[in-house]
Amino acid sequence: MIHEQLAGEIARAAGVPASRCTHAYVSMNGKVLGVYVVKEGFDAEFLRPFFADTRGHLYDGGLHTDIHPGLELDKGDPKDKARITEFSQALREGDPAKRRSRLEGVLDVDAYLRHLAIENILVHGDGYSYRANNYRVYEDPAAGKFTFILHGMDQTWGDPRWYVFRQPNAMVSNALWSDKAMRERFRAQCFLVWERAIRPVDWPRRAEQVAADLK
Repeated sequence: MIHEQLAGEIARAAGVPASRCTHAYVSMNGKVLGVYVVKEGFDAEFLRPFFADTRGHLYDGGLHTDIHPGLELDKGDPKDKARITEFSQALREGDPAKRRSRLEGVLDVDAYLRHLAIENILVHGDGYSYRANNYRVYEDPAAGKFTFILHGMDQTWGDPRWYVFRQPNAMVSNALWSDKAMRERFRAQCFLVWERAIRPVDWPRRAEQVAADLK
């Protein structure tokens, strides 16, 4: 019951958007229901710490669903599909070099590479980069680009053999991973995440603190 909370704390320390989380001891009409995970919803209040402008389109990736114009819209104008369509078309560009160039115009590439680094550090194989699952994507009006948001981190840290530089297989990651220069950018983002979020904090001790609070 601490996966979502701890994973979110690590992600936010790295500058990767993820919900805040805590626990509650719940009773209803006098009946004790026990301990529940309480997680922040995806709305303007959630977006505010990460983005200067919270008026953009927020999409729910759904279950094993990659980027396309029909993604469920959680926030924004349902009639305005111009940018999500552009994002989808860029991913489906046949020429690899043109595809990467078009993606640079609609996607915050370095932010996505940090997202991927965090997914690998957390062993979040049920997220966007490996299963096109458990993600939100926000079209930031200030930057004019999309940013991925972590979600559904209840199965993190499940495989001790997971490799940080494991090849992902979602459409965005495939489009970037095929290029050596992009892989080097990913490596740079991994070191940035290490310096910003992993090295400064004793995370095993933090896990023990969260567990003790939960008890």
